[in-house]
Amino acid sequence: MHYAYNQMQGDFIVTARVAFEGKGADPHRKIGWDVRAKLSNSAAHVVAAVHGDGLTSLQFREKDGAGTEEYRMASMPRTSSSWSAAATFSS
Repeated sequence: MHYAYNQMQGDFIVTARVAFEGKGADPHRKIGWDVRAKLSNSAAHVVAAVHGDGLTSLQFREKDGAGTEEYRMASMPRTSSSWSAAATFSS
């Protein structure tokens, strides 16, 4: 696993141009963002990710210690191995 970490406060915008390494469609590999209120495992967070099989999902925990919920979007066509994406987060 590879993570880039940056602590931020307030409103912010993130952008990324990313690609999976290697061939295959392992459904468990992911590219995306994990925005957390704090670093603990049970912290409130939101995860936006594209999975190795093309599934795009938004997972979130509204409050510390709550269960994680998920919204799944239609799978992206595998016409490219790289993606560009942007997101705006507001506190």
